[in-house]
Amino acid sequence: MGISCEQLRVEELRMKYEQLLESATVFPTLSNWKFICENRLEGLGHLLFNKYLTSLDLDEFDRDELHQVAIEQFPIYLQSVDRLYALEVVYEYRNAPERVIIDLIRQCQLFDAARLCELLRQGRVELVMAVLDVYQPEYEVDDLQAMRTLASTIRRLPRLGRVEERRGVFGSGLKYICPNGHANNPDCEYCTHSGCGQNAQGLTADQIKRLELLETRITALTHILE
Repeated sequence: MGISCEQLRVEELRMKYEQLLESATVFPTLSNWKFICENRLEGLGHLLFNKYLTSLDLDEFDRDELHQVAIEQFPIYLQSVDRLYALEVVYEYRNAPERVIIDLIRQCQLFDAARLCELLRQGRVELVMAVLDVYQPEYEVDDLQAMRTLASTIRRLPRLGRVEERRGVFGSGLKYICPNGHANNPDCEYCTHSGCGQNAQGLTADQIKRLELLETRITALTHILE
């Protein structure tokens, strides 16, 4: 199959954008963004992610129009390109704050159980638990198996808290020591100290609810796909 002149023109522009975006001072205009999104130009994702992060890092009053456009358009770009490429851009970007990754996964429906499993193995538990309730656009049998693996891996997280005997002014007794070292009554499932709330695996009640939502979704998918 031959290549049309329009396809060639688009590729030439993509290469030009790639070269220009290497400069820290160059930001796409709204018309640039629209062209990039409408033509689903891949290969620019990490460069555009840089522009998005730079814009987010600025104080709201210091952002100019191009910064605001980057904040608005980058999620649209992620939803316009092939999903596998969008997953690569978001999950493999090493320098983005977790709050930004979480927001993009939520906003763009970029839940991917296999990639989340890998993040879990890297110890990024907070990020993983924050997006367990996010849907993805479509599901295949492979997705179901990856979701099962993710849920079971979370259930097998090591116990970081413990119940042990502690001595105090009025004698000794059993205490639940949460992963952050707070002492609680031995029958507490979650730490009662303000701002903590962790169980023995280091998970909060809200995180467990998200895990239960994932497990419900797995059950529903099993009924549909198997």
